[in-house]
Amino acid sequence: MSLSKSLDLSSVFRPLDCRHPWAMTPTLYLHWTATPYVWIRPGLYHSIISGDGRVHRLHDYNVDLPAHTYGRNRNSVALSCACMGGLPDP
Repeated sequence: MSLSKSLDLSSVFRPLDCRHPWAMTPTLYLHWTATPYVWIRPGLYHSIISGDGRVHRLHDYNVDLPAHTYGRNRNSVALSCACMGGLPDP
């Protein structure tokens, strides 16, 4: 499965409502984590791409996660690449 097919974000982002001071432009964040290739943990990212290229979708893309990017989590999608190799988690 290609990455573009597995990450369909076309219906995820909500329209920007500039009447609210906390409104944020829809944003896609790609994180490069300093984790082993097999690090898959829910809570921080919507999807994690493991070292073998598989996409592990952990949360719906329309859910605002609390901690992937400081102060910029509203109306965004967080993807992460588990790409640093190394030893497995203890």
